[in-house]
Amino acid sequence: MESGGTRAERAVRLLDELASLGERAGTGAPAGARPPRLAPHALTDQLAVLADELVGAISVSGAAAPSGRDVLAAARAAVLEARRDLGGAGFGFRPR
Repeated sequence: MESGGTRAERAVRLLDELASLGERAGTGAPAGARPPRLAPHALTDQLAVLADELVGAISVSGAAAPSGRDVLAAARAAVLEARRDLGGAGFGFRPR
């Protein structure tokens, strides 16, 4: 990801990705629903809730099922990409 965005904006992107994956996994969220935008200090709590719902849905549907494996792999990739982005040099600072 390009630098110039904020860490909170990148976290929101991850939240949206996990919400979409949760929909695929069967969390019961309405189609296209995304988490409400919260203040940056609340994003970690929101991330924990979404991750818990996603893992719970995969557990119910069976992580061994092809769709469960696919969703789990996509979630892992999304988290790793966000981690790389957030750990990158200069990320979180807007150019002036």
